Amino acid sequence: MPEGYYDDIYLCHDCWFSEEGKEWRLSRERDDPAYKNYIENITAGFPITCKSCDHKVLRVPKFIGHSPQWELNCDSCSKVNYRSPSPYEYDFTKWLEISDLYMKGKFEVSQNIELLDSMANKLNLPHIKCECGGTCKILAKPRCLNCNSVISESLFHNFDEFYA
Repeated sequence: MPEGYYDDIYLCHDCWFSEEGKEWRLSRERDDPAYKNYIENITAGFPITCKSCDHKVLRVPKFIGHSPQWELNCDSCSKVNYRSPSPYEYDFTKWLEISDLYMKGKFEVSQNIELLDSMANKLNLPHIKCECGGTCKILAKPRCLNCNSVISESLFHNFDEFYA
């Protein structure tokens, strides 16, 4: 299977999880900051700390698992709508391509907001009302579970305490 970050490297499942595979990944993380950032971005349950209140949360990539959904963050509070649109209802192909570029450090959300807005409009996703009065939508940035401040520019991650 493709390694993920390096387009020309293929590793089988057993090699990826072997001691040699682990050492290779650690050496790449030491030598290549972009690779280290990629591994952290794709890792479910990667810990981070809110810059506003020091609350610790876990970063989890969206659209993973056996029944992937694209969860929608609320634009006013830290709630996430987990009953979000599925790839069976909407074509997330372009959004997933952008997500892959973001994970590899080749896409800045703040520099491409018009492109993202255009893509979101083409998806024609519903805007779902949140119980706080805000709106759960694809372009809402994730918020801290403790203080509700924006915790990340990433539109491609959720932040929770599930694995804690």
